[in-house]
This record gives sequence, structure tokens and C-alpha cells, in this order.
Amino acid sequence: IIRTMLGQQVSLAAARNQVNRLVEALGEPVGDAFATPSETATTVDGPASKSFPTPGVIAARGHEVLRGPRRRIDAVIGVAAALAEGRVEPHVGVDASDLRAQLLELPGIGPWTAEYIALRAMGEADAFPAADVALLKAAADAAGARPTPTQLLARAEAWRPWRAYAVLHLWRASTETPA
Repeated sequence: IIRTMLGQQVSLAAARNQVNRLVEALGEPVGDAFATPSETATTVDGPASKSFPTPGVIAARGHEVLRGPRRRIDAVIGVAAALAEGRVEPHVGVDASDLRAQLLELPGIGPWTAEYIALRAMGEADAFPAADVALLKAAADAAGARPTPTQLLARAEAWRPWRAYAVLHLWRASTETPA
């Protein structure tokens, strides 16, 4: 959830920078805890040296590390506190609709974020972040006119209860160049 929030409305590079700053400043050393005897723990950027900080640590010390608009930082800290206190529980035993409701009660979490988390973290087969820019791009008509989120949501009703699968296809289509 924290990584999702850090990636909202910023470039991929800016999101990665925020995550790296958070891990470097607040993460715990991992050593070789995640490696088998024949390999070294690695990440996309190379050897893993620290874990992602716990929600409690982010809630207590995130203000020291996070950069950007105050409101956004406060939202991340608030969500971290809610996770640490158990007011939000993203795990397989929680119904995705209950998680959405928990998330939407928190400042800084809107429908896109709640749907994205339901899709990515919970594996919710019907999650559909209708305001996602890449989805709107991929759903454009032959003339390039993009639907509104409301129009896309209405179109997606026909795809229930498997809208998340459509999301994955539309995301892929949004990155492909037509032949």
C-alpha cells in the first residue's frame, strides 16, 4: 500500500527514488536472510541490503525521509499508522470490498488507489481502477478519443466478474505501438 501511494501522480523514477530513500534510511539490514546457500539475495537494482520498513517505523519516522507535498507525506504516514495499528488489514482473510472500505476512510486514499490495491495486493478478479490513465489510453476509439472514467466503468460492466483481467490486457495494450 505504501509503495502504491509513493507511486501516485509521479514518474516511475521519482517513485523509485522515494522508495529507495525510505528503504535506505529506515529499512533493516537483511544480510543473506533471503538467499539460499548457493545465491545472494538480490533486487532489481542489485544486491539486497535492507528490507522495506515496517508500517510502524514509517509512521514514526517517515517525516524524516519522505519528500514532496506535505499533504501527501501526511497521507502516507497516516496509512502507515493505520496499518501498524491494525485499522487496515490487507491480507487474504479480508474481503476485498471490506479492504476497499477501510482504505477509502483514510485521507489520501481515493477510488483509484483502493481498486489498484484490491487488484495487486488482494488479487481481486473484479477490481477496476477506471480512472487509470493507461486504461483510458488503451480504451480510446479508432480516432484516439479517450473515454471518461465513468464511460469506461460503464463499458467494463460487461466484463464482470473478471474486470481485473481486462485491466491487465488494457495496461499491456497501452504500452504497445500499433503495427
